[in-house]
Amino acid sequence: MISLTFDDALVEHLEIAAPILDAYQLSGTFYVHLAANQFFQRRSDWSALADRGHELGGHTIFHPAVSSKNWVSSGIAIDDYSLDRMRHELTVANDYLTSIDGFTERSFAYPCSNPSVGKEGYVRRMLPALGLQRTRVAGWVDRMGIDFGATKQRYQDLVSQLYFAARSGGITLADTAPPATAMDRFLLVSAAVNGDGLEPMCEFIERSLASDGWAILQFHGVGGGHAMNCPQDDFAQLIDWIASRYAESVVTIRDGVKRLQRDGTRLRHLSVR
Repeated sequence: MISLTFDDALVEHLEIAAPILDAYQLSGTFYVHLAANQFFQRRSDWSALADRGHELGGHTIFHPAVSSKNWVSSGIAIDDYSLDRMRHELTVANDYLTSIDGFTERSFAYPCSNPSVGKEGYVRRMLPALGLQRTRVAGWVDRMGIDFGATKQRYQDLVSQLYFAARSGGITLADTAPPATAMDRFLLVSAAVNGDGLEPMCEFIERSLASDGWAILQFHGVGGGHAMNCPQDDFAQLIDWIASRYAESVVTIRDGVKRLQRDGTRLRHLSVR
């Protein structure tokens, strides 16, 4: 399967990406956070998008992220979120999207592909300064449980109570997507697109399909609108290429899971409780 996903409720999704998909009768999954200006200002357009067969997926209310990002204010720093605070936010976001599109089942995308709330402890925060962030030391700290002062917790179990499936990140266009049966249903891996050009996107899809993988592409900007961007011409050529070869393989995340269920395929969910 191939899934085309779009994060952050950008105007370019309504005015560039969706019309191109519609021209080829292909559907995408659009992950919208309620506080996005272009979501509230154009609610009727997002509702119409859902009516045309696209999926509106959950992406929280405020798109919380780690406080080290320069655009994150204290009120939306995920470092300070608890599981209970996230539960309230996800519940409201899910109910509001139901009022927009009428669906009670939808998928979710972790903002910034980060499935954790809370902050790292003192030991973990020291590792970057010591040049040990991407070494085995980090894993050793986690396994030994010595990251003193940490409040970090994964929240995919919470997501599993409210959503039909969930998409994260985890791979690049240079990788091969794993088959759905090797993925956690609430931690589906995707490859983010950021000015990579047409060829790497096509190669990722072909390589993944040849290995029975679920090729999930993660877009932000399409023709602009975000620092992570896919030029409009590249996107249009990609969709034309997909439509000419693999149109029947294109599914929304929600419909992809439903297809697997109809085929008797059971997706994993690795509980973190």
